[in-house]
Amino acid sequence: MAAFEITHSARNGSNTTGSVQVERTGKVYTFLAFPNGNVMLANGTRPVPANRLRDVRLFVSKRFAVVWAAPAMVPQQCQPQQADAGRRGFLRTALTAGILAATSVPAIAQGYQGNPDTYRGDDTARLPDHAALWARMPLPFTPAEAWHLLSPATQAEIGAAVIGLVLAEYVSGDMHGDADRFHDEALRSDAMDVGSDLLTCIEQRLWVLFPDLYGPDGDHPAWALNSGMAPPAA
Repeated sequence: MAAFEITHSARNGSNTTGSVQVERTGKVYTFLAFPNGNVMLANGTRPVPANRLRDVRLFVSKRFAVVWAAPAMVPQQCQPQQADAGRRGFLRTALTAGILAATSVPAIAQGYQGNPDTYRGDDTARLPDHAALWARMPLPFTPAEAWHLLSPATQAEIGAAVIGLVLAEYVSGDMHGDADRFHDEALRSDAMDVGSDLLTCIEQRLWVLFPDLYGPDGDHPAWALNSGMAPPAA
């Protein structure tokens, strides 16, 4: 059983910053704990992916969350972290420790029923499925098949988050030249933060929903290990 120790903590507004030591490894991580139970970890200036060290996050969260909710009510998969700016041009670095400011979990769309006569998409170009790449891997199912394993409510949740992600990227202005950007700098800044949060939340949501695709916490998936495509995690 892992044991942890808070080696330092301090209040930062409604949040708590500090460091936590993992006794079994001796490693010390910087943390930023939010009142809603979300916890960001960093090793030096490098953020720790939210699918790693969940036991450490849980330990810190129990210590510093204002109201702790069960994992079913506060999904641990939505734990914002610094994203790789090279992967997403509109993401920006926040906080010197490499931890992004947290925002709320995207709400699940509820009850909207569109008019079939106004549905959109069937007359526009489809997204590529990149089937040739997926065929090179012994996946348990394709991404398209994975989508159909989700409940309608979860599909609506993730779909709304993807639409919001692209909208936030547009408003943030990184796709525009300086002369074409929105005038409201505060709005653009908030859009950058929300876009970053949504990207991370979507990523971590999918990690939790599909461990058979992405692997369990801290390791590669069985299809990658059994095929020899990836080594076991150290």
